[in-house]
Amino acid sequence: MYSYSIAGLTVHSDFPLPALPSEESSCDISVIEGAVPLSLPEHIIFDTWRNTWWQATLDSLLLSGENTPSMIAQRGKIVIDTRKNPLDSMAYSLLIGPFFCALMYYNGLLPVHGSAVNVDGKGVIFLGNSGSGKSTAAAFCRLLGYPIMSDDLCALNRQDNGFFLNPVFPSVKLHSESASTLDAFGLKSETHNYFPGYSSPVLSEPSDRPCKLHAICVLSQTDQYREECLLENKYAVNSIMEHIHSRRLGTVSGKANFILMNCLKLIEEVPVYRLPRAETLAGKRDSVETFIRNRILN
Repeated sequence: MYSYSIAGLTVHSDFPLPALPSEESSCDISVIEGAVPLSLPEHIIFDTWRNTWWQATLDSLLLSGENTPSMIAQRGKIVIDTRKNPLDSMAYSLLIGPFFCALMYYNGLLPVHGSAVNVDGKGVIFLGNSGSGKSTAAAFCRLLGYPIMSDDLCALNRQDNGFFLNPVFPSVKLHSESASTLDAFGLKSETHNYFPGYSSPVLSEPSDRPCKLHAICVLSQTDQYREECLLENKYAVNSIMEHIHSRRLGTVSGKANFILMNCLKLIEEVPVYRLPRAETLAGKRDSVETFIRNRILN
């Protein structure tokens, strides 16, 4: 039995989950091997992707497919059936993506698609479309000495005194080409064996404690915006809504109002900035460093 931590929850697993930090504590979520039902009662089929079929109810998520193991997530557990198909790299990415995202919804956490860092106790999330450089921005923050809290899947926990970032994956997933380029800036990386084609920085002292969210930074991919700016509320809430992780899953799980109300509350409490597109990695490094210095540390 393996024991890990994700978003403040302790996971006991029959399977190794190398993207997660180890944690020895009482179990909140079990990941076990076992039989998985063929369908859910009164379900909604909300996606088909690469010969996989996804069913959801208010408290369950079911995956079945020709070339992937069947999985089911419920409030306190994930069951994986590997009798026909092994837990390969694609199935692993689905497990630590949509399935852990479902458990966050079930446990009252808001999952966000972004990369998060801890800047002297102040949480910062970088948002952006695929290829915008979220992971690269977080990696540059790590070079500045600030721990990484999560990459790709971030977890927000709303409390009475604000929104808090819970650590999820304390490393960043970089394309091998980007990782080799970043090596010139002093960021040493190692290749993933569970995400082929990706590398991660060799990290020390990842952030393992929640911290209060201080700012959200949306990374632009176009040349339309030339300067950093603070987004008006209507643009800020749209930017956050666009980057809610597995939002369709949240909707069919009865979390549409939960998502909307948290996004509206976020823009009341947390500033949302837009960072212009940088032409080069050196330009992105300088842009991120300037943002951290002027907006977070001041």
